[in-house]
Amino acid sequence: MDDKLRILTKGVFFKGFSTFFVVLSSLFISVILNRTYGKELYGYLILVFSITSFFVALVDIGTRQTINRFIPRYLEKKESRNVKSLLTSSFVILGIALFIFSSLIFCYSKIIAINIFKKPDLYPLLKIGALFFIAVSLSEFFSEIFQALQDWKKEIVVSMGYPILYLSLTCIAIFLLKWKIDSVIWANFIASILIASIAIKFIKKNFIAKITKEEFKHHARTIFSFGLPVVLMNLNFYLLMWFDKMVLGRFHSAATLTDYYIAFIFFNALMIFFKVLFVVFRPYFSGLSIYLDNKGLIKERFQLLFRWFMHSSVLAGIMSFFLIAPVIRLFYGTGYQSSIIAFRLLLIIFFMRSMVQPVGIFMINVFGNTKRSAILSTIRIAVIIFFDILLIPHYGYKGAILAISIGYLVWWSLIFVFFKQFIYIFCYSSLLKTVAVSCFLIFTYLAINHLVPIHGVVWAVILALLYLVLLKFAGEIKRQDIDIAKRILRFFKEALLYRFSLAKS
Repeated sequence: MDDKLRILTKGVFFKGFSTFFVVLSSLFISVILNRTYGKELYGYLILVFSITSFFVALVDIGTRQTINRFIPRYLEKKESRNVKSLLTSSFVILGIALFIFSSLIFCYSKIIAINIFKKPDLYPLLKIGALFFIAVSLSEFFSEIFQALQDWKKEIVVSMGYPILYLSLTCIAIFLLKWKIDSVIWANFIASILIASIAIKFIKKNFIAKITKEEFKHHARTIFSFGLPVVLMNLNFYLLMWFDKMVLGRFHSAATLTDYYIAFIFFNALMIFFKVLFVVFRPYFSGLSIYLDNKGLIKERFQLLFRWFMHSSVLAGIMSFFLIAPVIRLFYGTGYQSSIIAFRLLLIIFFMRSMVQPVGIFMINVFGNTKRSAILSTIRIAVIIFFDILLIPHYGYKGAILAISIGYLVWWSLIFVFFKQFIYIFCYSSLLKTVAVSCFLIFTYLAINHLVPIHGVVWAVILALLYLVLLKFAGEIKRQDIDIAKRILRFFKEALLYRFSLAKS
């Protein structure tokens, strides 16, 4: 257990460090662009990223999901030929899909800009966005390969090298060359291509090989039967991230879109920890699929994972609710009150989505029910799309947040119908205790703050500590949790020392 926990902890450290850097660089770029070009022009850039990134969710046709599912199993069985043939087949399929999707974006950019979004100035930016789409898709594909191989050093090169180049090229274009805002897309494209080229060199040398037609057909069937249904589930993430912004950009001003997007930047920063855990834990929990007959083990591992995700999300939500206002005012100025309100409303999504992560890990990587998972995600997607179109034109970003909330509520209501396994392993008592404690904290804050106003930072510390005390009193902090936390801290220290030794060498 210690060896596996050590590997997971180092993975969490390296992936967490790189992911945090990516979000931090995105934050810096958004601050620079807002202060240089203003809300309106920055909103056009968000629309380009929204449209192209939405297609990124579709373009891999399930290759990335299949790689992350099967590469760890092939490595465990020492089937190096299957590793190479799967990666080669995936690369070929991705290349074909990239050509088709990028051509569609390029050819229909004028129709999308003028007829759909009613913004002619979007057209030239969207044409460049077709190239950006290719580059970003490639960099994400290679990042997924290194995650499946659990080669976190090379994954860091891909995930951190891209934002470093992107930030550097953007600053050169804006401050030295004084170029227009379209230079930001070109900087993004060049950065992604350079990083993808480095990754291609490693992949070609070690994992690209000549394969037979039979091998290609075998892996293609695996990709389309396993990976493609998972793509439908992953679409939910991209819809959560981009579709509502496309609708908001269609019916409201680009400045309004900017306010909402800034709130989402901080929302994504808040989700870093849970995204990292999801990425690192997927290969590890795939190994539990051979112990499905041991229901006690499956239940114990799921409840442990679920409780950690749930309680961590509440603590993070408490702290960020009070800290978001001074942070946004510091970075962007005083004209972004709508971003503060939007972020606080997004905390509802944050809590629901955080608890989806452990369920998703067990649905796909343990139980392997990709088709039923895809059905649930398709329903959630349909609900979100329907209510986005219904609510956003009248209620703006508040309608977008409400639409996402409804989508998750529908998803949770159907989970026990489609996945009866969760009826027996779900943490009912932990969820009820968490809701009860959270309601008590809200009531305490409203009652006391009405009588004696206290600074927000002080409230954040008080409520976080009170939450931990009440969890201990309710029996939610167990001896096992404390032991694992101690070992994780020890392994984090080892990973940190290892990171410093690499930097010195």
